[in-house]
Amino acid sequence: MKIDSYNKLIVWQKSIELVTEIYTLTNKFPTSELYGLTSQMRRSAISIPSNIAEGRRRGTRKDFRSFLLNAYGSGAELETHIEIAKRLPFGEKLNYQKIENLLDEIMRMLNRMIFNLQSSPSTSYQLPATSSSKGFSLLELIISLAIIALLGTVAGLTLVNYQRSMAADSTAREIVGQLRLAQRKAVSGEDGDLNGQGDSWGIRFSNSSDDTYQVFYGTVYNSASTTATVYLPSSAVFTNPTAGTSTDIIFTKLSGTTTPATISITLPDGSDSRTITIATSTISMQ
Repeated sequence: MKIDSYNKLIVWQKSIELVTEIYTLTNKFPTSELYGLTSQMRRSAISIPSNIAEGRRRGTRKDFRSFLLNAYGSGAELETHIEIAKRLPFGEKLNYQKIENLLDEIMRMLNRMIFNLQSSPSTSYQLPATSSSKGFSLLELIISLAIIALLGTVAGLTLVNYQRSMAADSTAREIVGQLRLAQRKAVSGEDGDLNGQGDSWGIRFSNSSDDTYQVFYGTVYNSASTTATVYLPSSAVFTNPTAGTSTDIIFTKLSGTTTPATISITLPDGSDSRTITIATSTISMQ
C-alpha cells in the first residue's frame, strides 16, 4: 500500500520517539551545557523527523531522497554528540542504550530508503517500437539488461561514495566537537589540576601506528595532565600531522585563543578527506 502521509512512515514515528528520548536524556545534563551539547543534540534529533516530513511533502522522489540524506547527516551528527557525551564526566554514567538502539534502527531504515530511491529512478526508459508483435528481439533484450545493470552499478557506487563521505564527516565532526569543548573549558577557566587557578586546555594530535588525539590541561603538553585519549576509527587516518609527528592545539585560559593550525584526515584509500582549520578564536571544517 502506498504511503502518502509522512506521519504514517515508521521511520518518522521512530524519529519522533528519538526526539523525546533525547530531551529526557539532556534534561540530566548540567545547565552549563544548555547552549552547548544539550542544544546541539536536540537540534540534531529534531532535524531527523523534520527533514523526513518536508522531503515527503515535496512530492518528488529526487526531493524526498535529498531530504532523507539531510536526515541521515543529522543522525550522524547525533551519533557523534552521544559519543562525546559518553566521554564527559557528567555523561559517562548515564544510560544511552535505548537511544543508541533507536538511532541505529533509524539510520538503517534511512540508508535503505535512500538506496531504494536512488536505484528506482523516476525517469523511465522506453525501447523503440518495432513492427513485430512477438515481443523483444534478442538485441533489444541485451540492451535492456545492459541498461538495468548500468543503473544498478551507478546506484551502488553512489551509495558507497556517500557512505565513505559520511565516515569522513563523522570523524571530522567529532574532532571539531572535542576542540570546541577544550576551548570552552579554557574560556571558563576549568581547573584541571584543582589548584584553584584555572587552566589552559589543549589537544595533542599524533600520527603514529595508532592515530590518536589526547585532551590535556596546561600551557604545554604533559602526559600526566591528559584527561582523555581518543583513537581514530579504522575508517580514517591523519595526513596532518604527518607520519611520526604530533601537533598541539592549546587554548589560552579565559581568552580561548590559540595559534592557527590545521588538522587533516583522509579515508585509508584516499578517496575522501576533511580539513579542520583552527584560527585564532574559531574552528571550522571543510
